[in-house]
Amino acid sequence: MAEQIPTEPVRTCVGCRRRAGQSALVRFVVSDRRLVLGAGRAGRGAWLCRDRLLECFDAARERRRWNAVLRTDIAVAELSSLRTELLEELS
Repeated sequence: MAEQIPTEPVRTCVGCRRRAGQSALVRFVVSDRRLVLGAGRAGRGAWLCRDRLLECFDAARERRRWNAVLRTDIAVAELSSLRTELLEELS
């Protein structure tokens, strides 16, 4: 049986650690010392599941994965602010 070649890059969610194609995930980057949605932005990125965005965001925050993956210090207040923005966008 022939091995299937992935059609898109596979990334890992920083919250739940699920591996999926990048179209199933949302990318975040640090820009001007702020954590922002990273679609089309250069730099080190962190990925979250698109269909479980807030759950995976919270899991990454609880496990302190943001700072480890992005190799920077992100303030708790910054994460809380971004979570609020995401919640408003999803509503």
